[in-house]
Order: sequence, then structure tokens, then C-alpha cells
Amino acid sequence: MSRPQQVIDSSGNVKPIKGDGQIDGSGGSGGGDGDLLKRVEALEKSLLETREKVVRIEAVVESIKQHGATKEDIQKVYVAIEANGTKIESMGARIEAMGTRVEAMGRTMIQWAVGTAIAMAGLAFAAAKLIHV
Repeated sequence: MSRPQQVIDSSGNVKPIKGDGQIDGSGGSGGGDGDLLKRVEALEKSLLETREKVVRIEAVVESIKQHGATKEDIQKVYVAIEANGTKIESMGARIEAMGTRVEAMGRTMIQWAVGTAIAMAGLAFAAAKLIHV
């Protein structure tokens, strides 16, 4: 297993490793410890942030499990929509038939109204003729 040739410092900069294992620019004795501490602190901080994000993601996933629709649920909805579509089509045919009957009834009512008006006019003229004689 080969050793890494570079490392990332706490600032996010890539630094090469010397042949003796020291990070270039660390100054040798004692200088790397402070830098290492900063890097560890940064890692611990990012670990806590990552844990918080994981907890939020788990909460969302749990919510989806509880309230989300399964394939079977969606299939049931499709079946219900298709059944209702068939019912709506049959209702449309019945409504059209009712419309035809309403039109016929409307014509009949108009005929009766006109006929009644003519009959009333005839009666009025007849009454006027009898009175005026």
C-alpha cells in the first residue's frame, strides 16, 4: 500500500508530503501538531453537521414511508378513475337523451300555449259578437 503524496490542510489547500513524512511548509518539529488539531476540529465540526443532515433526511424518509403512495395505491386510483370515466360517459348519454326529451316537451308546451291563445281569442271574439248583437 503506497503512502499518499499529498494532504489537504484545514484551509482546504493541497500540500505535498516530503520524503521524511512531514507536510511541506509545516516547519518540522511541533508545527504540524497545531495544524493537525485544526484539521481534526474541522472534521469534528463537519461530522456534527453531517449527523444533523442525516437526522433530517431520516425524518423526511420516515414521513414519505408513512404518507407516500405505493404502486398499489396509485394503481387503485387509476382503476377508480377508469371506472368513473365509464360512469361519466354513460351519464353523458343519459343527459343527451334527457335533453332530447326536454326539447320535445318544450315544443309541446309551446304548441299548447299557442293553441290555448288561439282558442281564447276565438272565445273572446265570439263573446264580443254575442254581446254586440
